[in-house]
Amino acid sequence: MSVDYIRIKTISETNFDNVIISAGGSRIAEEGSADYQFQEAIIELKLVFEEGFEKTERQKKLAGLFQKAQPNQPAVLINPKKLNELESRNYYRIVEVPIKNACKKASKQLQNTASRFNPTPVRVLVILNVGYTLLSPDEFKDVCLKCVHNDTSGIDWLVCGGIYFYSDKADNYVMARFEDFAINLARSFPSRKVLLESWGKYLDKLMTDAVQNPEP
Repeated sequence: MSVDYIRIKTISETNFDNVIISAGGSRIAEEGSADYQFQEAIIELKLVFEEGFEKTERQKKLAGLFQKAQPNQPAVLINPKKLNELESRNYYRIVEVPIKNACKKASKQLQNTASRFNPTPVRVLVILNVGYTLLSPDEFKDVCLKCVHNDTSGIDWLVCGGIYFYSDKADNYVMARFEDFAINLARSFPSRKVLLESWGKYLDKLMTDAVQNPEP
């Protein structure tokens, strides 16, 4: 029986403020700066709200791509696993746009903010999927890593994730991704441990509230 992705939990900036404060970080007040500061690091938070099919131009590009892969079919199945290598590269090039834009903007904000500190802090991007259901958790992670490596120069560490609710009509479960990756191996990020612990505490509270006060 196949498992369907049916919902991604929305996480607000206020929610993440609490995660940062619990971990010992603080908010940076200056306009246009990165969002948060730890002792050795600055963090920019990006929440990816955009749904993959919402943009008309993206709809046209995806329709054209999958129609070529499935000619003469009355209904076209959007399944990237059915694409050949070239088609797959084109597919991810289409769907990566909102993530790529977020990463590039974060890189500039982190670079500008880091220039005001001495010594230079570790520059960290936290990017969370809060609505992009077109990508699976693994696909979201892979696209984030690709965009950071290929399209930015101001990010030392990447943390990416989201909270996903799954159902196969019989069983339901939650997956909460919050994975960190060293982009610049010369920069260490000691606060990552306490940040991960704080995320875990946030998730525990979220799950407790969901059980005690279930949504329809």
